[in-house]
Amino acid sequence: MQHFVKTSIIPEQYGELFNYLFDYRQESDYRDLFVPDPDKILPLLSQAEELLDVITDKLAE
Repeated sequence: MQHFVKTSIIPEQYGELFNYLFDYRQESDYRDLFVPDPDKILPLLSQAEELLDVITDKLAE
């Protein structure tokens, strides 16, 4: 993702989102009995959908 943000293929805001989501995923993979906090996750859903739309559009180009 870093390459795509540095070359402005993906807007910087999505790079930060991707890093946050990746870290959160890592935490859930390696912590026993991990329970996500809905107050942290639910607001990110629309942003994650936007990121998927941006990536899909770039792949279609």
